[in-house]
Amino acid sequence: MSKRLRLSFTIGIVLVMALSIIGCQSVPGATGTQGDPGTTGQQGLQGIQGATGLQGLPGAQGIQGKKGDDGEKGDRGARGYTGDDGDRGWTGNTGATGATGATGATGTQGEQGIQGIPGIQGEKGDKGDDGEQGIQGYPGMPLGFLVLAAKDSSWDIVTGVDAPRGFLVYNMIGDEFVYLFHAVELESNTDYSLIYYADKPDRFVDWGGNNPGALLGVGTTNGNGELEIVEDGGIDLDKNLPCSPDANINKYNYCDSPDNYAHCNGAKIWLVPSECYTEPEVITWSPGRFLFETDLIYYIDTDAS
Repeated sequence: MSKRLRLSFTIGIVLVMALSIIGCQSVPGATGTQGDPGTTGQQGLQGIQGATGLQGLPGAQGIQGKKGDDGEKGDRGARGYTGDDGDRGWTGNTGATGATGATGATGTQGEQGIQGIPGIQGEKGDKGDDGEQGIQGYPGMPLGFLVLAAKDSSWDIVTGVDAPRGFLVYNMIGDEFVYLFHAVELESNTDYSLIYYADKPDRFVDWGGNNPGALLGVGTTNGNGELEIVEDGGIDLDKNLPCSPDANINKYNYCDSPDNYAHCNGAKIWLVPSECYTEPEVITWSPGRFLFETDLIYYIDTDAS
């Protein structure tokens, strides 16, 4: 066989194989199958003189099948509704606040006490040996204070700015009874006697204050009804106040009603118009004109006989 004939035969075989391959197409919509590898061409007959046969052409690669359509995506399930929030519970009402108790009424302020009259300074003793000392000349001498007042028929103290009243400052111990006395709202231009009034056992029947009583001093009021009696040198009573047999030493208890005194026993000091008194007793009972004690006093006479 000539070289031209063998070449033509070989080419013919290759073409037949190529056409065979081209005729195998994939089904549309399916994944294309890989084309079968082309059949290796037969080795050409060894030519005379050992000429190498022509190598067969590689089979043509089959056409890749079309990619199938993607399947439709399923619909997404509808999302469930979120439940509504429950209503918030009502807040309980706050209990009513209790009413505040009313503030207690402030007590009525008591009337201001009557200011005591300033004590009169004792007269300065005469210069010289052992000059007499004034009322302030007793070192360490304890002093007492007594208010004298008008009283009504129930023995209650008469009060008010126009009520008669007196003030007595005195030494509570010594060889002489030293005192000063000041009174206001008395009868004008009238003589008065300051007395120690000593009760008898049946004081409402046998009255007068001579058991035994004593005159302490006398004085006369001015036109305004003011009175001042001063015994800065003192008077020698020669007895204690009270002194026996005064029933006020132990028979009567003046801490009880209606008196309610601070001292249950002691001496009574009164101021009476001098016309109602003859030493040592009251001779005319005119209580509406008297100033009575508001407590009982004590005086110790250091040289009483």
